[in-house]
Amino acid sequence: MSFIARFVCLLVFPVSCNAALAEIHASNAAGVAIGHVHLAVADVAACRKIWRDFGASEGALGKQTLLGIPGIYILLRKSDAAGPSGGSAADHLAFAVRDLAAYRQKLLAHAAKIVTDDDAAGVILGELPGGIRVEFRRNEAQEHEIEFHHVHLAAVEPDKLRAWYVAALGAEASARESMLSALVPGGRVDFMMTDAAPAATRGRAIDHIGFEVDDLEAFAARLREQGITLDREPEFVPELDLVVASLTDPAGTSIELTQGLRGK
Repeated sequence: MSFIARFVCLLVFPVSCNAALAEIHASNAAGVAIGHVHLAVADVAACRKIWRDFGASEGALGKQTLLGIPGIYILLRKSDAAGPSGGSAADHLAFAVRDLAAYRQKLLAHAAKIVTDDDAAGVILGELPGGIRVEFRRNEAQEHEIEFHHVHLAAVEPDKLRAWYVAALGAEASARESMLSALVPGGRVDFMMTDAAPAATRGRAIDHIGFEVDDLEAFAARLREQGITLDREPEFVPELDLVVASLTDPAGTSIELTQGLRGK
């Protein structure tokens, strides 16, 4: 979107234009890109305020609140989470920010528990009220004030879990700071080793992660050919104007697949 078009859009349609800043990236060769994450929160209004303070734009997906950060959408579901994200298969979400000190203050202002604060390394990990862990990483050179960076998954055998994401989603095998990683357009999935099997994500603070797929019916067929069972077969959901399917990875992370979220 050009500067003039964005300026006019902001004057006339401020919410819809801001939401476009999420801009799901172009898909990989398998037709997959980072799409969204769905959070279970007891107080939607309070959580929405936190994410708006972090820099998210706000829109709607049907009756659900849709928050946009460059690279990903965040959806909020009113629910008392069964447990925090820490200890589950989806430990935390991570975002790159230009001003790390500002985000340290934002975390403190929203009564977050600081889990890790390493200014030399440029990393802060906080746990928001309700148990959602969020990491901020310094990147002063990036285009936006905040951008999606990665979702951090826990597994007893991270090498096998990465191999599953490479095979299932067409992700690119990678590594970051001695951790195994899988690149997906829009960000990455990082894998950390745990001694014990983590809790499944369904019902936890980070309920599920989501990927946008170009052709969900064809993609689902390829998953079946790999012997992967879908928890929910692709179906069109009129109230969301999306085709939706779901599955669970070997470590217990719930995954939602969407077709049509890009551009919402």
